[in-house]
Amino acid sequence: MLQIRRDAEIHAEEGGWFSARWHFSFDRYRDPDQMGIGPLRVFNDDRLVAGADWPMHPHADVEGLTYVVEGTFEHADSLGQDGTLQPGGVQRMTLGSGALHSERNGSKTEPMRFLQFWILPDTPSLSPSVEQRQFTREDRRGRLLKVIGPEGGDVVAVHQDAATY
Repeated sequence: MLQIRRDAEIHAEEGGWFSARWHFSFDRYRDPDQMGIGPLRVFNDDRLVAGADWPMHPHADVEGLTYVVEGTFEHADSLGQDGTLQPGGVQRMTLGSGALHSERNGSKTEPMRFLQFWILPDTPSLSPSVEQRQFTREDRRGRLLKVIGPEGGDVVAVHQDAATY
């Protein structure tokens, strides 16, 4: 059953160098009534101050999907598939059999905001991989633009019956 949650009901986290809104249980926030919806396990709205980074950390059997709202998002990982995204950029990191990764605000002067979704892939223990694509404002202007889907091709591929517009 779908549930409407008001802004005040969504968990807010402040860490000095980051602030976040966590819609489902995540990290030290635990709510047994908010564990995700189907294969969707994480829906975070994260902000990092200028120059801040989440250092390398491990994950496994999840696909991390990132959409950059503002600022410069820098990604590094144990696969050597580092990358940078600007607003409108989308990244999928498959962390099937396990990998390390970090996220950093690439600007020393401006804040960064990104949305991050974690979904359970339809197949466990997939080989770790990264795909990212930059969608411009012009790509998005005046239409609903699909940016993630299982078919790949013009959209970032995901290993689940899921799509993001």
